[in-house]
Amino acid sequence: MSRAGHTYPAPEAAIADSRWDLDEPAVTEDEKQVATADTACKWSSGLVAAWYAADTELQRAVIRDNPERFTALRVNLKQRLERASRLLAEHEGRKVR
Repeated sequence: MSRAGHTYPAPEAAIADSRWDLDEPAVTEDEKQVATADTACKWSSGLVAAWYAADTELQRAVIRDNPERFTALRVNLKQRLERASRLLAEHEGRKVR
Protein backbone atom coordinates (compact mmCIF):
# COMPACT_ATOMS: atom_id res chain seq x y z
CA MET A 1 0.00 0.00 0.00
CA SER A 2 2.89 2.34 0.63
CA ARG A 3 3.84 2.15 -3.06
CA ALA A 4 0.35 3.40 -3.86
CA GLY A 5 0.78 6.27 -1.40
CA HIS A 6 -1.14 4.84 1.57
CA THR A 7 0.15 4.47 5.12
CA TYR A 8 -2.14 1.83 6.55
CA PRO A 9 -0.40 -0.04 9.39
CA ALA A 10 -2.03 -3.44 8.79
CA PRO A 11 -3.86 -5.34 6.03
CA GLU A 12 -7.24 -4.82 7.72
CA ALA A 13 -6.77 -1.08 8.16
CA ALA A 14 -7.90 0.11 4.74
CA ILE A 15 -11.47 -1.13 5.11
CA ALA A 16 -11.62 0.30 8.64
CA ASP A 17 -10.62 3.77 7.45
CA SER A 18 -12.97 6.29 9.07
CA ARG A 19 -13.33 8.07 5.71
CA TRP A 20 -15.50 5.23 4.40
CA ASP A 21 -19.19 4.96 5.17
CA LEU A 22 -19.78 1.28 4.50
CA ASP A 23 -23.53 1.73 4.95
CA GLU A 24 -23.66 4.31 2.15
CA PRO A 25 -24.61 2.79 -1.23
CA ALA A 26 -22.54 5.34 -3.16
CA VAL A 27 -18.82 4.64 -3.36
CA THR A 28 -16.47 7.57 -3.80
CA GLU A 29 -13.70 7.62 -6.37
CA ASP A 30 -11.12 7.84 -3.58
CA GLU A 31 -12.62 4.76 -1.92
CA LYS A 32 -12.49 2.86 -5.23
CA GLN A 33 -8.84 3.78 -5.72
CA VAL A 34 -7.88 2.71 -2.21
CA ALA A 35 -9.85 -0.53 -2.53
CA THR A 36 -8.14 -1.30 -5.84
CA ALA A 37 -4.70 -0.61 -4.36
CA ASP A 38 -5.57 -2.66 -1.26
CA THR A 39 -6.65 -5.64 -3.35
CA ALA A 40 -3.61 -5.47 -5.60
CA CYS A 41 -1.30 -5.22 -2.58
CA LYS A 42 -2.89 -8.19 -0.82
CA TRP A 43 -2.59 -10.36 -3.94
CA SER A 44 0.90 -9.28 -5.00
CA SER A 45 2.33 -9.69 -1.50
CA GLY A 46 1.01 -13.23 -1.20
CA LEU A 47 -1.23 -12.30 1.71
CA VAL A 48 -4.37 -13.75 0.13
CA ALA A 49 -2.63 -17.08 -0.48
CA ALA A 50 -1.26 -17.12 3.07
CA TRP A 51 -4.66 -16.34 4.58
CA TYR A 52 -6.24 -19.03 2.38
CA ALA A 53 -3.66 -21.63 3.44
CA ALA A 54 -4.05 -20.78 7.12
CA ASP A 55 -7.85 -20.83 6.95
CA THR A 56 -7.79 -24.13 5.05
CA GLU A 57 -5.61 -25.73 7.70
CA LEU A 58 -7.86 -24.49 10.48
CA GLN A 59 -10.95 -25.84 8.73
CA ARG A 60 -9.30 -29.21 8.06
CA ALA A 61 -8.35 -29.45 11.73
CA VAL A 62 -11.95 -28.80 12.78
CA ILE A 63 -13.17 -31.49 10.37
CA ARG A 64 -10.45 -33.94 11.47
CA ASP A 65 -11.20 -33.34 15.16
CA ASN A 66 -14.99 -33.67 14.79
CA PRO A 67 -15.63 -36.66 12.51
CA GLU A 68 -18.98 -37.57 14.12
CA ARG A 69 -20.33 -34.07 13.72
CA PHE A 70 -19.44 -33.91 10.03
CA THR A 71 -20.75 -37.42 9.38
CA ALA A 72 -24.06 -36.35 10.95
CA LEU A 73 -24.10 -33.19 8.83
CA ARG A 74 -23.43 -35.24 5.68
CA VAL A 75 -26.24 -37.69 6.54
CA ASN A 76 -28.62 -34.81 7.26
CA LEU A 77 -27.75 -33.07 4.00
CA LYS A 78 -28.29 -36.29 2.05
CA GLN A 79 -31.71 -36.76 3.69
CA ARG A 80 -32.76 -33.19 2.89
CA LEU A 81 -31.60 -33.48 -0.72
CA GLU A 82 -33.48 -36.75 -1.15
CA ARG A 83 -36.63 -35.22 0.34
CA ALA A 84 -36.35 -32.12 -1.85
CA SER A 85 -35.86 -34.29 -4.93
CA ARG A 86 -38.93 -36.35 -4.02
CA LEU A 87 -41.04 -33.24 -3.46
CA LEU A 88 -39.90 -31.72 -6.74
CA ALA A 89 -40.67 -34.93 -8.60
CA GLU A 90 -44.14 -35.08 -7.01
CA HIS A 91 -44.76 -31.42 -7.87
CA GLU A 92 -43.65 -31.95 -11.48
CA GLY A 93 -45.89 -35.01 -11.68
CA ARG A 94 -48.89 -32.93 -10.60
CA LYS A 95 -48.14 -30.22 -13.16
CA VAL A 96 -48.20 -32.74 -16.02
CA ARG A 97 -51.62 -34.14 -15.17
